[in-house]
Amino acid sequence: MPFALRLAVSRAVDALALALTAWVFSGVTVGGSASTLVVAALVFALLTDEIVGGFRIHGFWTLAGATVVVWAVGAAAGHWLFPRKRGRGGRLRRLAART
Repeated sequence: MPFALRLAVSRAVDALALALTAWVFSGVTVGGSASTLVVAALVFALLTDEIVGGFRIHGFWTLAGATVVVWAVGAAAGHWLFPRKRGRGGRLRRLAART
């Protein structure tokens, strides 16, 4: 899968994970806007709460739970959408063996 497409799919998965997190935890709000989710997904690795207006996480345990939900959704989607190729590094070993 091309890098740009992989990046777009990853951000879409992040947006869905944030939507799921807001649905599960009452302490996470997105201001009722899909565009807020998209922007939050784009800057999720940064201090999202302070950068994206309308996206709020209230309380430490809500933050901890939200982190677990977003991580789990991302890990599952990554495993399903971007499976690792078997024998990774095998090509390099075969090339080295030929020389």
